[in-house]
Amino acid sequence: MVQRSYRLTQAIIATAVAIILTCHLWLIAFPSGELTKAISQDQSKGHSAEHAVKIVQWRHGYLEAIDNRRIVMHETSGRGCLNARQSCAIESAARNNPTRPVQLFMRQPFEDSGSRSDAWLNVLRSYNNVEIIQLSDEMQYFNNTALFGWYMSAKWQQNGTQLSDYFRSVSLFRGGGLLLDLDSVVTIKPLNWMKWNNFFVVKRSDRNSLDGRVTAKMLHLIHGHHLIDEVILNMANMDSKEAPNGRRFGAAIEASVSRICGVNEPDEHFENRCLDVRFIDEEDVFLPSLNSSHWRRMRLAITSGTEDEMIKKSVEAHGAVLVTWDSMGYMKRNLRDSVYSSLLADHCPFTLAASINFPC
Repeated sequence: MVQRSYRLTQAIIATAVAIILTCHLWLIAFPSGELTKAISQDQSKGHSAEHAVKIVQWRHGYLEAIDNRRIVMHETSGRGCLNARQSCAIESAARNNPTRPVQLFMRQPFEDSGSRSDAWLNVLRSYNNVEIIQLSDEMQYFNNTALFGWYMSAKWQQNGTQLSDYFRSVSLFRGGGLLLDLDSVVTIKPLNWMKWNNFFVVKRSDRNSLDGRVTAKMLHLIHGHHLIDEVILNMANMDSKEAPNGRRFGAAIEASVSRICGVNEPDEHFENRCLDVRFIDEEDVFLPSLNSSHWRRMRLAITSGTEDEMIKKSVEAHGAVLVTWDSMGYMKRNLRDSVYSSLLADHCPFTLAASINFPC
């Protein structure tokens, strides 16, 4: 009986050793890539593993039931994929706001095949609060809005109009929510719901007067807000001479808040007439650019440490929740070539790891 138990123990040990050796040989033959390594490291910190990306087709009535806490971004070029910057925008928003739904609207239909060749989809698979909404029926999306006649006229197909301006206004009309510009911002801190709702971001020349333009890079309005109707009407009536492509959504917002809330009134002390919306200073939202006085002060204050450490300390000390690609300066397709790579490693690590492999 003792001899039989001894043989059984030997067999178990031999099997375990064989499994360990097999695993080592597998790792030698098939080393993991940068993205796999980043995901593995992130899972050890408690983040979710890869999963199938939630992809749905937009249908009439779908957005009306959406939580106003959603974060919305649009990719309307029709490419059917994201570039590294766009992926970073989505990932950073989802990563810093795990309890808020992050919706990516796309015009080009596609399917999540599960293939690792789709770098941007591999990134989104790591976040269970991301949803891709395909706008396969654009006519229905514009239907029953003030922009339906404009869309059916097909003039936008002739003059190269950037549809993203118009899609964003319709999304705001149909479902409200927090809109972020997919092409220009990276989220670097959580967007707490109690603070970041029903607001616009403006440039402030001094403490007492508003000057400049309302930005379309970030804003929030609840579904059914009266300013949404005003914005979409301005979009429908806007002449091409009033604002260039890429600025029409911002111009429509500015016209709306100027008329109704009193922003940009000449020679008057600014007083917000819209009691149900707030205007937040741009400097409280966006991290300053590298050539600003803020960074010069930080360099003088921090006498030791690397540039990466200085950037991280500055982010912690500043109240900003977003950073723009423009403020980061020139950056190649491989995001790891930037002095901001340490910042990106904290907020879009999967995108950073695979940035050189993005097809778009």
